[in-house]
Amino acid sequence: RLAKDNASILQKATVTRFDHNGSIKIPVLTANSASWHTETDAVTPADRTLTNITLGGYELMSLVSFSTAALSKADASFEEYISKALYEEMGTTIEYAMINGTGSGQATGILSGITWTSANSVITATTSTEISIDDIISGVALLPSRFRRNASIIGNSATIYGKIRKLKDDNDNYLM
Repeated sequence: RLAKDNASILQKATVTRFDHNGSIKIPVLTANSASWHTETDAVTPADRTLTNITLGGYELMSLVSFSTAALSKADASFEEYISKALYEEMGTTIEYAMINGTGSGQATGILSGITWTSANSVITATTSTEISIDDIISGVALLPSRFRRNASIIGNSATIYGKIRKLKDDNDNYLM
């Protein structure tokens, strides 16, 4: 829980705990085939495929070593400080993996786990200085409607604060 408190992306994630060691396979239906039909008419089953995704089991660890002398002099505030530092480190590492994880000995992140195309992303410009509010709206428009309400925009600080948060209207008012 405390690691989640220290990772803004993790706070938005749905976290499910499995009492299972190693990899786990989760069943996924390939397409939504819900359809209307007239009541009491015969129903033909949809041709749906059940596939699965495999989530690898990885552990994130951080060890701190103290001498007996240091521990004997430590008080509760020191232990709290170390615990907080470890939780912050864990949160930062998990958050980084959610975006940049390679899938090799760690989780697969968004950037490496998705094949980016014009169907799921917007190319704003050839340089980061040319981003516009229209680019952002076009990107959000690519999301299926059921995801838009809880969608978040993530990016590096230079883009979010240096470009996007500085966007203004014709009256020089910030848009965000």
